[in-house]
Amino acid sequence: SSGINAEYGGIYVLSAAYLFHFTAFISFAGFLNMYLLGPPFNWATDRIGIVNTASSIGNFVMVLTVPLWRKIGVSETIIGVTACGMCAAGYGVMAIARSFGLILTSGLLKAGSGVAIALYRSRLSKLVKPTQYGQLFSILNSLECVANLISSVGMIQVYQHTRHWFNGFAFTLLVVMEAAAFILTGV
Repeated sequence: SSGINAEYGGIYVLSAAYLFHFTAFISFAGFLNMYLLGPPFNWATDRIGIVNTASSIGNFVMVLTVPLWRKIGVSETIIGVTACGMCAAGYGVMAIARSFGLILTSGLLKAGSGVAIALYRSRLSKLVKPTQYGQLFSILNSLECVANLISSVGMIQVYQHTRHWFNGFAFTLLVVMEAAAFILTGV
């Protein structure tokens, strides 16, 4: 048969996990600056830059370690579940963080996000024929567009409407999304 369909088993489950993960990832980036620029933090942009840089360096290091994990026999599923768990922990820490150290810790924990994205793409590409890679990556790009829409229309609004009674509430929703990705990734 032609096209990407249910005969590939986990493609829909992994695609849903990818959507949850990518939505959490893009949402975090979307409202982190608002979160740290506003009360109770009122941070200057240079301090936010430190957190973003630490997270990016952590992400880079995490991606570099994947071949080492694979060399010692760690499966892509275990690596992906671990990366999602790290992200969930990072979002959870950010929800309650009130100090520079905890916010930096959150950024470092969230470093698993790039690994998870790469591993979702890798695992999904193994579920289709090489001639279907274009279809697959078009679908993933569409899911990323959906994630951007959910983030910009939904999650930013959630943050704006809940920050007055619990400014970390939107991050707890990211934990829920990442938990869904975690569960679906291990299926």
